[in-house]
Amino acid sequence: MIKKRIHALVISTLTLLTCGTAYAAAISDLTIGTTKAGATLTVDQIIGEGKAHVSVYDAAKQPLLGLGIQDFTVNKGDMKGKVVSVQSIAETEDVPRHIVMVLDNSSSMEQRKAVKALLAGVDSVLKIIRPIDDVQIVVFDQRNTVKMGGRTLKVKTFTSKNPDELRKFAAKTYSGAMTLNTALYEGILAGLDLLKSMPATDPRFMVVFSDGEDNDSAFKKEEVMKVAQDAGRFNAYVIDYLSGKEKDKFLSSFAANNKGQIWKANSAENLVPIFESVASSMDYSYILTYVFIPPTVKQPVVMVFPEAVLFDFDKADLKPEGKEQIKAYKEDVKSELSRADKIRITGHTDNIGTKDYNMKLSQRRADAVRDYLKSIGVEKNMEAIGEGMSRPIADNRTKEGRAKNRRVEVDVYGIEK
Repeated sequence: MIKKRIHALVISTLTLLTCGTAYAAAISDLTIGTTKAGATLTVDQIIGEGKAHVSVYDAAKQPLLGLGIQDFTVNKGDMKGKVVSVQSIAETEDVPRHIVMVLDNSSSMEQRKAVKALLAGVDSVLKIIRPIDDVQIVVFDQRNTVKMGGRTLKVKTFTSKNPDELRKFAAKTYSGAMTLNTALYEGILAGLDLLKSMPATDPRFMVVFSDGEDNDSAFKKEEVMKVAQDAGRFNAYVIDYLSGKEKDKFLSSFAANNKGQIWKANSAENLVPIFESVASSMDYSYILTYVFIPPTVKQPVVMVFPEAVLFDFDKADLKPEGKEQIKAYKEDVKSELSRADKIRITGHTDNIGTKDYNMKLSQRRADAVRDYLKSIGVEKNMEAIGEGMSRPIADNRTKEGRAKNRRVEVDVYGIEK
């Protein structure tokens, strides 16, 4: 009978996290996939034990929104994992993005009347920057050289976490510091040296914009490819604004070899929408939290009550129909509750509102469910916890995902005896 009223079945996070530490071995046999038909998943970074940064694209290579724990699979050898949290990278507070932008500032940009469009495109990337992210811009500089990675490079670099400072640097570069030549390979080598100094376990991105073929570098493209291979995992997003309709072979290979994409811009009007696609590719990815469960570990039975069943939006008072749902649940699992060692009730919210407010709201909701279970005769030890917006099971960027995240879970432990 209980299955008739269960809206979703999930695994207790606390139990899984405790058991998952036994499997912190090599990750070479770790596979992460998606159950979405026609979609392609790429593992961008393994951030640490039980956490990964992934991107999911549809058949048209557009990033997919609205995914939840049911849309991912995790396996390690013969062990089947469990995804316990799905969060867009845009809303994470502990996973910084490291972004290097290599921008061609050759004077032909003025001749093609593309400077304004380029700066608007760069701005679309800077709009997604969070306080924990860092951005480094590399441009060509014929007048000066810098030592980077044991090489002398004709470039200038600028680093900031402040989007306004980055905008000002880009605007100043294209208003006066234009170059006659294109040191593309040196610019990319400088960008790779900056990437290598960033934590390999964090998401790392390189955006390359080129207005023309390299004609001023002291290094060959083969060296660029070798250095990129040695830099570790990163995503390369390349915008080809070279003359001609075909994508440049070197730039195409650079993107393909480094888990990225290349876009061809045939006019200045293409630049802003292409940069917006680049920003989306960096912003629409996911952070997955997963665990591996030893077969000997007994898993709790978990009931998930959606917010709409129990509460009005932003409220913590049980609705009459919510009380009826809890009564029905109690009757369905009467035997399990009588044998339980412990019952844990956990409140969850979406990401609308502040972290502190959501934590308090989720706690009040967990308390309300616990108190009502007590009032209808459940006498077992019950623990009420508010987790706020810390463990989303669906994408908070969609209305449907936020609705799934606003929930109360009831974990029942020790019913195997």
